[in-house]
Amino acid sequence: MIRIDAEPRLAEAVACPYLPGKSFVQRYFFASSLSESDLGSLLDSGWRHFGSFFFRPDCPSCQACE
Repeated sequence: MIRIDAEPRLAEAVACPYLPGKSFVQRYFFASSLSESDLGSLLDSGWRHFGSFFFRPDCPSCQACE
């Protein structure tokens, strides 16, 4: 079972590191107690992670890197 330590949040918009002139916003949360199956499900649904920090692009005007 996935234990999310905080509800997913939106980070502040910053200059996009990939596309000039675009803004980049990411949705993120911290999770613990993940099984391999839980981790696979999150990754399959577009989430990326560094340790317990999970994130994915959530740019309102662009879906280029989703």
